[in-house]
Amino acid sequence: MVKDGIKVFLGIDHQFIKELVALYINQIPSSEIQFINNMNEADILLSDVCFLFNQTEAILDSQNEKVVLLNYTLKSNEILILLNLLPSIKGIIDENMKPDTLYKALVCVDRGEIWIRRSLLHQSLVYKVGTNFSPKELKIIWFILQGKINKEIARELDVSEQTVKYYINSILSKIGGSGKLDIALRFCRFKDLIEVLIKKEETVAKKV
Repeated sequence: MVKDGIKVFLGIDHQFIKELVALYINQIPSSEIQFINNMNEADILLSDVCFLFNQTEAILDSQNEKVVLLNYTLKSNEILILLNLLPSIKGIIDENMKPDTLYKALVCVDRGEIWIRRSLLHQSLVYKVGTNFSPKELKIIWFILQGKINKEIARELDVSEQTVKYYINSILSKIGGSGKLDIALRFCRFKDLIEVLIKKEETVAKKV
């Protein structure tokens, strides 16, 4: 029995997933898990990929540190990238979701544990998931996605080209890549998300 109940906010934009979760909610004891309408008061945010991408800024502002992602579109390598970009994602449920799976994942994450399938967990250890990306690395990724060369990136950041190469190598070590093309290919889907993260970092830095 979950003490006092877990407060869960549903952030789901995809209509099919929304209807599926609505069916499953009726099979979960309401005394143990409460679905609420205020993201800021939730213990866990249950989100699909669409909501996560569309509402990244609101999610970051809510400071919710426990996100469970309903994934029906991202490939394994994309999930690994996302886990490093948004460390608040503590659980991932894929196309094998069932009512008991949803319930167990929410309880597990509420306890402070991680809920991802075993094969993905192994990959996350290989590719250093959890090391995250520094603000400088995020900016370099952003500039690479814009097609800038090292010399231009160095000028934008007011650092040496050698420093840019150092950060690029650091990024590559985290994603298991071998060159800037790998960075461009693996992060292209997350361009808007990275822009939001950079703006958030800059806002926080100005307040310090």
